[in-house]
Amino acid sequence: MRFVRIIMIIITTFLTTVEIAQSTVIQTAYYNGHTYHLLDIDDWHNSEAEAVSLGGHLVTINDALEDNFIFNTFGPTVSSLSGNSIWLGLNDMEEEGNWEWVSGELVQYLNWAPGQPSSNPTEDMAGMFIGWSTPGQWHDILDPAASWDFCYGVVELTTSLFLSVTPDPLVPGETATFTLTFSSPNTKSYLAYSLNGTSPGSFYVPQLDVFLDLIQPLQAGNAKVTNSSGVAEWWIPIPSYAVGWPVWFQAAQYGVTSNSLLTTTK
Repeated sequence: MRFVRIIMIIITTFLTTVEIAQSTVIQTAYYNGHTYHLLDIDDWHNSEAEAVSLGGHLVTINDALEDNFIFNTFGPTVSSLSGNSIWLGLNDMEEEGNWEWVSGELVQYLNWAPGQPSSNPTEDMAGMFIGWSTPGQWHDILDPAASWDFCYGVVELTTSLFLSVTPDPLVPGETATFTLTFSSPNTKSYLAYSLNGTSPGSFYVPQLDVFLDLIQPLQAGNAKVTNSSGVAEWWIPIPSYAVGWPVWFQAAQYGVTSNSLLTTTK
């Protein structure tokens, strides 16, 4: 009985830990092929560690559109929780005054508030003002933040679209099912194919602002909208005369593409 009781304690502790870990994500949103999670209040380093455990980093903001998305999407939630700031991935821990993204991406855009960053050398982390000073603009912050500056981290994950097909190889005269997964929900998606092979980034699609890897691609079927789980499917009839052909496929959404998929017809 003592052994069973110990096992039950371990299981209960594990489930409690999982529940706590999951509860740190307050809100999730999707933008431009990326997934964003709002974390519960914590310091910068703990928030970054949580971001890494989720498969990403604290948010990297590359332009004004993404900046506005973060503020308009998560600002109201943080404000409702009496929060003052959102942690960004920007920091100058390595060298004072040399601000870098923790993701390793190049700094292409900044939105410092007037007088920011300050001259305080101990304020090594960047955050976004929420509900005070100049909301939506950035300031540098101590870590841990001052007792009155309640900070919430935003995690950014790159959505990796994955395209698969059944059956493989394709069967002439029958219908093949192409499935797109690991996508943002409710997002218009396109399927393209090529009989001419692939070359990385060889074909630009201005309407989607993406480079396909397909050479001289053509659209396969109609555009589909992913479901609430981020999945889209195409049912493509394979011509009966298409025997022994290599065919390359790739899916795309605005700003993001899937893997290129090589299959053949029997």
